[in-house]
Amino acid sequence: TITAQAMEGKMGFKESLAARFASLALNAHHIQQTIAILKDKITPSFIRNQAFLKKHADNIIILSGSFIDIVWPVVKNFGLKRENVYANRLLYDYDGNIHGYDRDFPLAHNQGKVLLMQQLKLTGDIVVLGDGYNDYEIK
Repeated sequence: TITAQAMEGKMGFKESLAARFASLALNAHHIQQTIAILKDKITPSFIRNQAFLKKHADNIIILSGSFIDIVWPVVKNFGLKRENVYANRLLYDYDGNIHGYDRDFPLAHNQGKVLLMQQLKLTGDIVVLGDGYNDYEIK
């Protein structure tokens, strides 16, 4: 699949995002359905560590190739800070239909997480948890 190819580094993230997006006709209702599904799929260890997440919220940053419209509603109840959550941005029309995404945002590009990390200019020890090639690129 397109997603698997991107996760394995066989296809650039920018190209995979465009290809995946082109194959879908989405609206705001689909986003709400996705949020409801994902809230039920949060790993037990993430839920178990909610106190830790809240205590260290100033130092926890989420970088996601997904969309802020989905990521933030899923993680906001864990005490994390909205300003520390970075994800792509969907573009809607007045009827709630999604007609694209912000192609200028760093996370919409190849090496987007690397670029955003450079822009954040973090200091000290940095620990990255991820599940795909674009997470590995941060190293």
